[in-house]
Amino acid sequence: MRYAARSYADVGEIMHAVMTEVLADGWEPDVIVSVERGGRVPARMALAHANTTCKTPAEMARVKASKYGDSGNVLHAVRVGEIRVPRKGAHRMLIVDDVLETGDTMRAVVRELGRYTSDIRVAAAFKKSSYTNRDVMGYAAYCGEEVGDDVWIVPEWEDDEYRKAGGGVHATGPAGPVSGHAMGRRGAGDDNNGRTGSP
Repeated sequence: MRYAARSYADVGEIMHAVMTEVLADGWEPDVIVSVERGGRVPARMALAHANTTCKTPAEMARVKASKYGDSGNVLHAVRVGEIRVPRKGAHRMLIVDDVLETGDTMRAVVRELGRYTSDIRVAAAFKKSSYTNRDVMGYAAYCGEEVGDDVWIVPEWEDDEYRKAGGGVHATGPAGPVSGHAMGRRGAGDDNNGRTGSP
């Protein structure tokens, strides 16, 4: 496993690009959902961008979900815990996580939040190179920087791990430069809800 440190500024630039792409599709979220814990900072960055750009301010919501146990081990099934979303009206919901790796966590969250709305998009600051879909369960996915499957992103807000990964020394950490790659917008078969033809 290679570690790559990313600063607040790095992730801020990535989320700015991701949100620019989301809004370029003519779709504005009214709720931005953070997939806790990893998606908390990227979601707040997305919210800040949306609230300086969109006609109507978005609200912040959160859902706890993880495919990793407390000791860092991979679980057999994603755990979706506490959900805190506004109850009023229909929502245009943007679900934000830090990394889109296998899509398992995002699929579990989308299944749960689909009870609140069918107008969902998903976003992540990073995506692993093996994740090649342009959607999650048919909902449009917007991702920032593509990283290799053997790269573990260590953000600045995880202080101790960030320093160990070379944060503050050089922005890319010991993994070396990792190329940026935007996944692009939705694929063929899109409809107005951002859903594509694939399941």
